[in-house]
Amino acid sequence: MELDFRPPRMRNIRQSAEAFFDSNISELRLLNQGYYSYVFYIELEKKPFKLIAKVLKKDGILENESMQLDFIKKNTNVKVPNVYGVSFSEQNGFFDILYEEYIDGVSAAGYVFKNDKKRELFCDEVVKNLFLLHSVTNYRGFGELNSMHFERSWKAYYCNVIQNTYAVLLNKDSEFVEKNSDLLTNLMKRLDFFIDCEPKKSTFVHGDYNLWNILISPGDETFAGIIDPLDCGFADPDIDLMQLLSVDREQYDFLDIYARNGGTFTDGFEKKIMYYRFWDNLKHLAVTGRYNEKLFSDLSAKLNEIK
Repeated sequence: MELDFRPPRMRNIRQSAEAFFDSNISELRLLNQGYYSYVFYIELEKKPFKLIAKVLKKDGILENESMQLDFIKKNTNVKVPNVYGVSFSEQNGFFDILYEEYIDGVSAAGYVFKNDKKRELFCDEVVKNLFLLHSVTNYRGFGELNSMHFERSWKAYYCNVIQNTYAVLLNKDSEFVEKNSDLLTNLMKRLDFFIDCEPKKSTFVHGDYNLWNILISPGDETFAGIIDPLDCGFADPDIDLMQLLSVDREQYDFLDIYARNGGTFTDGFEKKIMYYRFWDNLKHLAVTGRYNEKLFSDLSAKLNEIK
């Protein structure tokens, strides 16, 4: 089950960007791709000179991401890319494109630090920025950033999230659901077990706060910026911790640094993080048709062992 979306052709990207910015392109190359987009680096002959073009693989997320970036920018002191504009498929004849500022930095996910002290200082800044984002709360309850209605109970809201994921999977990949029906049904029924208690506050979350979306400046190895929010909204702040912990814990001591900066952990924190990560992986499968099969198998076994 894959998205019916062919890789965009360079000539189409060039044509769209040159028309949008009324400038010739001197350099155009594919930087990377993820579950939801292809990311291109562009150099123009006039301002803004350097930029990113994100070609979205899924309809309906272009405007959301632009709004989310703007909201994050207002609530952090870390660099967040400016949005130069959006170009919808019906306008350019090809695909939805988000044009945004290029931040000079590299993904922290694969970066190797020169020494342990530099890495710890960087991790400290990453955690402090997370606290800053989480200082934004919503008295109305839990939900997506642009929601018209907020749910007072996090458990009730999250229950709807995973039930919707299951429903989409059932419609798009019934074979996967049939094969794993007992497992999925059982885990949905055990939500109260894996999420012991309600969060004290409805907290703003980035939604995809992992090292792939955190940029580092290679020169001085400092925190360069954050990009690519996903499902931004008001939720359990441990959603962001789940993303941040999806790296090698031996290299990044985020839990210790989080605690050292005043962060606290609820009872059953470890099992809850695994539960969130399990459904986060299946969300990608439901939306894009792609998921981490090994992670699914590993988490299935671990969650089933917890009594």
